[in-house]
Amino acid sequence: MAGRRTPLLCTLLLLCTCADSDAPRYGEDLQAARRFTEAVELTGGDGQQRLLVVPGWQGRILTSTYGGMKGASNGYFSRQFEDLGGMGIGGEDQLRFTPLGSQHSPYIPPTDELNELNAVAPAALAEAAFEVVERGQRQVVLHHDYRLVNHVGAAFSLSLDRRISLLTDGEILSTLHLPSIKGIPHVAFRSEHRLINTARGGSTDATGLIGIWSVGSFAPSESASVVFPLQRAAAVDELLLYPPSPTGGRVRVDGAVASFGWGGGPPFKVGIPHRLARECYGYYDPARERLTIIRYSLPGPDRYGNTDFSVRSDPYAEEVIAATRAKPGYCELSSTSAIRPLPRGAQLYHFHEVYHFSGSPEVLDRIAREVLRTGLPAPH
Repeated sequence: MAGRRTPLLCTLLLLCTCADSDAPRYGEDLQAARRFTEAVELTGGDGQQRLLVVPGWQGRILTSTYGGMKGASNGYFSRQFEDLGGMGIGGEDQLRFTPLGSQHSPYIPPTDELNELNAVAPAALAEAAFEVVERGQRQVVLHHDYRLVNHVGAAFSLSLDRRISLLTDGEILSTLHLPSIKGIPHVAFRSEHRLINTARGGSTDATGLIGIWSVGSFAPSESASVVFPLQRAAAVDELLLYPPSPTGGRVRVDGAVASFGWGGGPPFKVGIPHRLARECYGYYDPARERLTIIRYSLPGPDRYGNTDFSVRSDPYAEEVIAATRAKPGYCELSSTSAIRPLPRGAQLYHFHEVYHFSGSPEVLDRIAREVLRTGLPAPH
């Protein structure tokens, strides 16, 4: 519906804090989604590894499983399907754009005051239905053209190709440099994005820039934690905390490792600036016996969109990866591309990979030490 404004930080309708044995089943989610929209499934591992993609809902990956049709769904989303729409339905891999904040935000209409309460997903983003360009057993290629306007009134014409791949065991081993994953339930996928400026003029610092933002929604238990390996030893005040917290909330930094306990409490976000970020970070949920690894394209020193809803002298000096506790039972893990001027025909590239492994703490600790160079986070 043209012109509809969908709240960006809307209320989600179902909080899932149960163990995997009681979690929603993948097959049930697939069947329910297909009653409302076209669903594309990618499969591997003799049908145990499955990925649910919905082109009509912004081309998002709704959920995945390593347990076949009766396996637990790994992603979080509202399962009130009749109310789906906009940016608030969740999903394990969602596409958004940066910056969220600053005078160059595409989420604050030009006619509105620049503050968080006015942040909305523009209809061009919230109602995007992707075209299926190519489809196979383990891969689907999607396409969409965007027309966006930011807070200062600058218009953007963008063409985006989104390639989603279910990774093979060989790709998992070679990419993460693991010796073996035999006997370990797992599923992994990659979303790749090429964003091309199709406007007559190029985007500039003066009028605003656009970047790619990959966001995954999950349902952590009270004991779940996120661990960020850092480039060097750091202090809590070098991280980007929203809202700012003098004690770091539930954030710990031990040398070159930062960790964040989900638990309960109000919304809270931990961002890692480029100067500290590594190419992988992890999310461990002991109640679900699951370790999730996020890997993304980490370019050299560059600029990144920010989340501060104010006029900024440098609106592109914020985090490249982040973990957000949106509310109890719902969290987001994200990564962003660099953000830079794009002449006509120029492009940005970004990939975001998600790896799920299930097993005992000993098995998952070995994987964490191989990939993250640190063990599983201690309880917060």
